[in-house]
Amino acid sequence: MNIYNDMAEVFFEKRKKSFLFLQFIASPFAWKLGRALKGRGHDVCRVNFCGADILFWPFGARWYRHGLEAWPAYLTRLVREEGITDILLFGDARPFHRAALDAVQ
Repeated sequence: MNIYNDMAEVFFEKRKKSFLFLQFIASPFAWKLGRALKGRGHDVCRVNFCGADILFWPFGARWYRHGLEAWPAYLTRLVREEGITDILLFGDARPFHRAALDAVQ
């Protein structure tokens, strides 16, 4: 096993989950964790906010290209449509992350 599989094991439960990844640190960590979760049968969704995000999430991301004011409605719709059970992010004080946490509370 590697660290990403070990981390995925932490999230593993008998029921299938659907993870939404938002912004992370500039590294392949989130992408590798997402792959490990997918390998365990979970759904994984990612939202990219800027061109640099694609460097560290090279598959199947959605693009958000609107302002902060439209983000809560977009996120609420995405969570409902994709059946998101968990949101993973790095930095809960980032404006889009703060709005995401407020929207799903």
